[in-house]
Amino acid sequence: MMSSLTAGGVFDNTNSGIASFVSDHRTPSSPHELLLNDPGDYATNEIPRGVRNNNPHNLKDSGDRWQGWDGTSTDGDFIVFNSPEDGMRAGMMNHLTHFVDYGDTTVEKLLERASPRSDNPNFDEYADYVAEKLGVDRDQQINLENENVGRRFALAVANFELGAQSDPWGGAYEAGLNAAYRGHRARIARRSTMTAD
Repeated sequence: MMSSLTAGGVFDNTNSGIASFVSDHRTPSSPHELLLNDPGDYATNEIPRGVRNNNPHNLKDSGDRWQGWDGTSTDGDFIVFNSPEDGMRAGMMNHLTHFVDYGDTTVEKLLERASPRSDNPNFDEYADYVAEKLGVDRDQQINLENENVGRRFALAVANFELGAQSDPWGGAYEAGLNAAYRGHRARIARRSTMTAD
């Protein structure tokens, strides 16, 4: 895939790209069809934590109270969301916050904040995987506010976290990402209103 760079060298692909990324991966009819009948995606045939917890980015409790989470957990530090849509929304909102508020503008910086090397012995493999799916170097700037780029980033993160190449819920990713971008636009609009006063 050809990546496009802005004058500042930021990956900001305005072509859809997500359709081809998603279409490369088989979508099961249900989570059970993927988990029980396709040992190629889950070699151990155990349901991955992110699927069990409706948490495709495997977010841990950091004190934030996410939509679709009551603040309790039955899986250690990992958040258990009410729905996979809520989990995907929270994962993407988390990355968008790091992008906008902390200036994490590369795959490596975004992943380092979300899944620090100290917690993740597979960090280099993770960063390389996500960067490859975006068609960029892991230290190249990307624009998560461009929805096509952000969606591809979120899908690559979820695929790596879950060890699968598809949405095991059959549509939850798209719904969660739509909600994340609606929430992000509303948050930016509120900030603009506050600074204009």
